[in-house]
Amino acid sequence: MATPNYALPEIVVGQRNKEITHNTAIRLIEGVLGGIVDKDLTTPPTLVEGNAYLIPSGASGAWSGKTNNIAIAVNGAWEFIEPSTRLGVIFVKDESRFYRYSGTVWEAVELDFTLPSTIDTIPGFIEIPSNKTYIIDRKVKRAFTINSFSFAASAGTGTISLAVNGSTISTVNALAIATSETVVSAINVSCPLNASLTIAINSVSSLADLSFSMEVEYA
Repeated sequence: MATPNYALPEIVVGQRNKEITHNTAIRLIEGVLGGIVDKDLTTPPTLVEGNAYLIPSGASGAWSGKTNNIAIAVNGAWEFIEPSTRLGVIFVKDESRFYRYSGTVWEAVELDFTLPSTIDTIPGFIEIPSNKTYIIDRKVKRAFTINSFSFAASAGTGTISLAVNGSTISTVNALAIATSETVVSAINVSCPLNASLTIAINSVSSLADLSFSMEVEYA
Protein backbone atom coordinates (compact mmCIF):
# COMPACT_ATOMS: atom_id res chain seq x y z
CA MET A 1 0.00 0.00 0.00
CA ALA A 2 1.09 3.55 -0.67
CA THR A 3 -0.12 7.10 0.03
CA PRO A 4 -2.11 8.77 -2.79
CA ASN A 5 0.06 11.85 -3.36
CA TYR A 6 3.70 10.86 -2.84
CA ALA A 7 3.26 7.07 -3.07
CA LEU A 8 4.99 6.70 0.29
CA PRO A 9 5.04 3.17 1.71
CA GLU A 10 2.38 2.41 4.32
CA ILE A 11 2.43 -0.09 7.15
CA VAL A 12 -0.04 -2.95 6.76
CA VAL A 13 -1.72 -5.03 9.44
CA GLY A 14 0.51 -7.79 10.77
CA GLN A 15 3.60 -6.51 8.96
CA ARG A 16 7.00 -7.45 10.32
CA ASN A 17 9.84 -4.90 10.56
CA LYS A 18 7.39 -2.00 10.58
CA GLU A 19 10.17 0.41 11.45
CA ILE A 20 11.76 -0.07 8.01
CA THR A 21 8.61 1.04 6.19
CA HIS A 22 8.05 3.91 8.60
CA ASN A 23 11.65 5.17 8.50
CA THR A 24 11.83 4.99 4.70
CA ALA A 25 8.67 7.09 4.39
CA ILE A 26 10.08 9.68 6.81
CA ARG A 27 13.34 9.87 4.88
CA LEU A 28 11.50 10.40 1.58
CA ILE A 29 9.45 13.22 3.09
CA GLU A 30 12.60 14.82 4.50
CA GLY A 31 14.34 14.58 1.11
CA VAL A 32 11.55 16.41 -0.73
CA LEU A 33 11.01 19.04 1.98
CA GLY A 34 14.74 19.75 2.10
CA GLY A 35 14.76 20.80 -1.56
CA ILE A 36 16.10 19.32 -4.78
CA VAL A 37 19.89 19.54 -5.15
CA ASP A 38 19.87 19.54 -8.98
CA LYS A 39 17.51 18.73 -11.84
CA ASP A 40 19.92 18.47 -14.77
CA LEU A 41 22.23 15.57 -13.90
CA THR A 42 21.97 12.56 -16.21
CA THR A 43 24.52 10.49 -14.31
CA PRO A 44 23.64 9.61 -10.70
CA PRO A 45 26.04 11.42 -8.35
CA THR A 46 27.74 9.93 -5.33
CA LEU A 47 25.13 8.91 -2.79
CA VAL A 48 24.80 11.44 0.03
CA GLU A 49 22.10 10.52 2.52
CA GLY A 50 19.02 12.71 2.19
CA ASN A 51 20.02 14.42 -1.06
CA ALA A 52 17.22 14.61 -3.63
CA TYR A 53 17.35 15.10 -7.41
CA LEU A 54 14.91 15.51 -10.29
CA ILE A 55 15.81 13.03 -13.00
CA PRO A 56 15.95 14.47 -16.55
CA SER A 57 15.43 12.48 -19.73
CA GLY A 58 18.40 10.41 -20.88
CA ALA A 59 19.58 9.53 -17.37
CA SER A 60 21.82 6.49 -17.00
CA GLY A 61 22.75 3.91 -14.40
CA ALA A 62 20.35 3.55 -11.46
CA TRP A 63 18.31 6.45 -12.88
CA SER A 64 17.74 4.88 -16.30
CA GLY A 65 14.04 4.83 -17.23
CA LYS A 66 13.16 7.11 -14.30
CA THR A 67 12.59 10.38 -16.21
CA ASN A 68 10.85 13.05 -14.08
CA ASN A 69 11.09 10.91 -10.94
CA ILE A 70 12.45 12.39 -7.73
CA ALA A 71 15.48 10.36 -6.64
CA ILE A 72 16.38 10.43 -2.95
CA ALA A 73 19.41 8.80 -1.31
CA VAL A 74 18.09 6.58 1.49
CA ASN A 75 20.22 4.05 3.41
CA GLY A 76 22.90 3.85 0.74
CA ALA A 77 20.54 3.37 -2.21
CA TRP A 78 18.24 5.38 -4.46
CA GLU A 79 14.54 5.55 -3.63
CA PHE A 80 12.18 7.09 -6.18
CA ILE A 81 9.00 9.13 -6.04
CA GLU A 82 7.09 8.99 -9.33
CA PRO A 83 5.97 12.32 -10.83
CA SER A 84 2.39 13.39 -10.24
CA THR A 85 0.40 16.61 -10.51
CA ARG A 86 -0.58 15.95 -6.89
CA LEU A 87 2.96 16.56 -5.64
CA GLY A 88 2.59 20.34 -5.44
CA VAL A 89 5.62 22.62 -5.79
CA ILE A 90 9.22 21.65 -5.02
CA PHE A 91 12.28 23.86 -4.58
CA VAL A 92 15.39 23.34 -6.75
CA LYS A 93 18.27 24.66 -4.68
CA ASP A 94 20.95 25.20 -7.32
CA GLU A 95 18.53 27.43 -9.27
CA SER A 96 16.74 28.99 -6.28
CA ARG A 97 13.52 28.31 -8.12
CA PHE A 98 10.25 26.45 -7.58
CA TYR A 99 8.90 23.80 -9.97
CA ARG A 100 5.68 21.81 -10.29
CA TYR A 101 4.77 18.82 -12.42
CA SER A 102 2.41 19.60 -15.32
CA GLY A 103 1.58 15.97 -16.06
CA THR A 104 4.37 15.64 -18.64
CA VAL A 105 7.27 17.86 -17.50
CA TRP A 106 8.49 19.83 -14.48
CA GLU A 107 7.72 23.50 -15.12
CA ALA A 108 9.06 26.56 -13.34
CA VAL A 109 6.43 28.26 -11.22
CA GLU A 110 5.65 31.67 -12.69
CA LEU A 111 5.40 34.71 -10.45
CA ASP A 112 2.57 37.14 -11.03
CA PHE A 113 3.73 40.74 -11.41
CA THR A 114 0.22 42.10 -10.86
CA LEU A 115 0.15 44.40 -7.83
CA PRO A 116 -2.82 46.56 -6.82
CA SER A 117 -1.21 49.97 -6.35
CA THR A 118 -0.18 52.48 -9.02
CA ILE A 119 3.46 52.73 -7.92
CA ASP A 120 5.01 49.82 -6.07
CA THR A 121 8.16 47.77 -5.63
CA ILE A 122 8.68 44.26 -6.99
CA PRO A 123 11.28 42.53 -4.80
CA GLY A 124 13.46 39.48 -5.36
CA PHE A 125 15.91 37.54 -3.18
CA ILE A 126 18.14 34.62 -4.24
CA GLU A 127 21.51 32.93 -3.78
CA ILE A 128 23.55 31.58 -6.72
CA PRO A 129 26.60 29.26 -6.75
CA SER A 130 29.75 30.35 -8.60
CA ASN A 131 29.89 30.22 -12.40
CA LYS A 132 26.13 29.95 -12.86
CA THR A 133 23.76 31.82 -15.12
CA TYR A 134 20.38 32.41 -13.53
CA ILE A 135 17.49 33.58 -15.69
CA ILE A 136 14.22 34.94 -14.32
CA ASP A 137 11.75 35.17 -17.20
CA ARG A 138 8.22 36.28 -16.38
CA LYS A 139 5.19 37.21 -18.43
CA VAL A 140 3.78 40.63 -17.53
CA LYS A 141 0.19 40.29 -16.27
CA ARG A 142 -0.45 44.04 -16.03
CA ALA A 143 1.27 46.74 -18.09
CA PHE A 144 3.72 48.94 -16.21
CA THR A 145 6.76 51.18 -16.62
CA ILE A 146 10.03 50.44 -14.84
CA ASN A 147 11.12 53.61 -13.04
CA SER A 148 14.17 52.30 -11.21
CA PHE A 149 16.06 49.09 -10.46
CA SER A 150 18.33 48.37 -7.49
CA PHE A 151 20.44 45.40 -6.42
CA ALA A 152 23.17 44.27 -4.02
CA ALA A 153 24.70 41.10 -2.57
CA SER A 154 26.25 40.43 0.82
CA ALA A 155 29.10 38.51 -0.85
CA GLY A 156 30.32 37.37 -4.26
CA THR A 157 30.71 38.92 -7.70
CA GLY A 158 28.80 38.84 -10.96
CA THR A 159 26.68 40.87 -13.36
CA ILE A 160 22.99 41.57 -13.80
CA SER A 161 20.90 42.62 -16.82
CA LEU A 162 17.28 43.45 -17.66
CA ALA A 163 15.44 42.83 -20.93
CA VAL A 164 11.89 43.30 -22.24
CA ASN A 165 10.79 40.91 -25.01
CA GLY A 166 14.43 39.98 -25.57
CA SER A 167 15.62 43.59 -25.97
CA THR A 168 18.20 44.45 -23.33
CA ILE A 169 17.65 47.66 -21.37
CA SER A 170 20.87 49.53 -22.05
CA THR A 171 21.01 51.30 -18.70
CA VAL A 172 20.77 47.96 -16.86
CA ASN A 173 23.02 45.77 -19.00
CA ALA A 174 25.72 43.60 -17.44
CA LEU A 175 26.10 45.87 -14.43
CA ALA A 176 28.56 44.66 -11.79
CA ILE A 177 27.01 43.27 -8.61
CA ALA A 178 28.60 44.67 -5.47
CA THR A 179 28.07 44.50 -1.71
CA SER A 180 26.98 48.13 -1.71
CA GLU A 181 23.57 48.79 -3.24
CA THR A 182 23.47 49.94 -6.86
CA VAL A 183 20.45 51.99 -7.94
CA VAL A 184 19.63 52.72 -11.58
CA SER A 185 17.10 55.54 -11.79
CA ALA A 186 15.06 57.12 -14.58
CA ILE A 187 14.90 53.91 -16.61
CA ASN A 188 11.42 54.70 -18.01
CA VAL A 189 11.03 51.45 -19.95
CA SER A 190 7.51 50.18 -20.67
CA CYS A 191 6.48 46.56 -20.09
CA PRO A 192 3.22 46.01 -22.01
CA LEU A 193 0.66 43.35 -21.13
CA ASN A 194 1.96 39.81 -21.84
CA ALA A 195 5.48 41.07 -22.47
CA SER A 196 8.41 38.91 -21.38
CA LEU A 197 10.46 40.58 -18.63
CA THR A 198 13.84 38.90 -18.13
CA ILE A 199 16.40 39.33 -15.37
CA ALA A 200 19.72 37.63 -16.22
CA ILE A 201 22.28 37.08 -13.46
CA ASN A 202 25.77 35.71 -14.07
CA SER A 203 27.82 34.74 -11.03
CA VAL A 204 31.61 34.74 -11.06
CA SER A 205 31.96 33.77 -7.42
CA SER A 206 29.10 32.54 -5.27
CA LEU A 207 26.52 35.27 -4.74
CA ALA A 208 25.00 35.34 -1.26
CA ASP A 209 21.86 37.22 -0.21
CA LEU A 210 21.43 38.76 -3.65
CA SER A 211 18.50 41.14 -3.45
CA PHE A 212 16.96 43.24 -6.18
CA SER A 213 13.87 45.37 -6.60
CA MET A 214 12.10 47.40 -9.26
CA GLU A 215 10.00 50.47 -8.69
CA VAL A 216 7.21 50.27 -11.24
CA GLU A 217 4.30 52.48 -12.25
CA TYR A 218 1.21 50.70 -13.55
CA ALA A 219 -0.59 51.88 -16.66
